[in-house]
Amino acid sequence: MLLPDERFSTIDKKIHILNNNLAGKNVIIVDDSIVRGDTTRVIVEKMRNLGAKKIHLFITFPRIIGPCFYGIDMATYGELIGSTRTAEEIAQAVGADSVNYQSLERFVSATGMKKHELCFGCVTGDYPTPLAQRLANWMQKRFEDGHVEEGRIYEIDAPPLI
Repeated sequence: MLLPDERFSTIDKKIHILNNNLAGKNVIIVDDSIVRGDTTRVIVEKMRNLGAKKIHLFITFPRIIGPCFYGIDMATYGELIGSTRTAEEIAQAVGADSVNYQSLERFVSATGMKKHELCFGCVTGDYPTPLAQRLANWMQKRFEDGHVEEGRIYEIDAPPLI
């Protein structure tokens, strides 16, 4: 796992704003998701440095509040910017004027699938398998009690949950 300074440096090298004529302009950024907020923070900061007056984020995936156990390399509760913050607090944390998430219902509608055919554990906290639900409940309780997470939820020594 990268340290915060290393992560910022890596992201900073990858983000290039091609049109630097932003002075005094209102900007809308559309992105697929905000996980940790690091990339978003870098983009917003670069646009502010180029003179953007207002920056509004529109995110196509609903706010992520929990990790994924099904193959997506998603962070721990403590690393997820949305696990403890509202959209307004996330906007403040990343330096934007607003963060606007697509609703879960609209996201499901856009997929053309039925809600029960999709997994939204990371968005709702309701995981589709009993083991994942027990892991999530156990780790979230520890996080809320102030325990410092030392790795991804599936990499740590959890008590027998089966």
